[in-house]
Amino acid sequence: MKITFLPRIALILALALVGGGAYLIAIRWQDVSFGGYEVRRNRLTGIAQVKIGEVWTDYQDDPYSEAIPQERLQDIRLTNVAWGADGLLCVRAENRSETPVRGRVAFHIIRRKSTDMRMLPDRTLRVTIDIAPKATIPLLIRTNLPTPDPKRLRTTVELQPVSYSGMD
Repeated sequence: MKITFLPRIALILALALVGGGAYLIAIRWQDVSFGGYEVRRNRLTGIAQVKIGEVWTDYQDDPYSEAIPQERLQDIRLTNVAWGADGLLCVRAENRSETPVRGRVAFHIIRRKSTDMRMLPDRTLRVTIDIAPKATIPLLIRTNLPTPDPKRLRTTVELQPVSYSGMD
């Protein structure tokens, strides 16, 4: 390789990087639909948002928020659990009480093999939720787990207090 080719190679690499960056900036949102949820993910930052009505909502986790007591967790019902690409988990949370529910809660994700019901390592994720009284909202949780194959794995999502350790 001659030295005169090095500037050309550097120019080609620089143009490829600039072109790739421009593509990511121009088309930064990747839309995904699964389980009745409309979700979009930012290709640059990795932030995921779920559509509520006509508004895109992302959930900012506040690790310093106050924990929701066990008694208040009975007012929340989880339905319509759906897994998306890259371990995104959407669940519909319904507040059945007359007061809003705000604070930290733990989502305990239990995975079992479909063939012999053997448990796989579970995961407990702590997130901040804010649900108005008598309202139902979709929650989007980034689990960083591989998306389970429904033919091989069964998953269950339980609501637990933040202090839950998984040891019963």
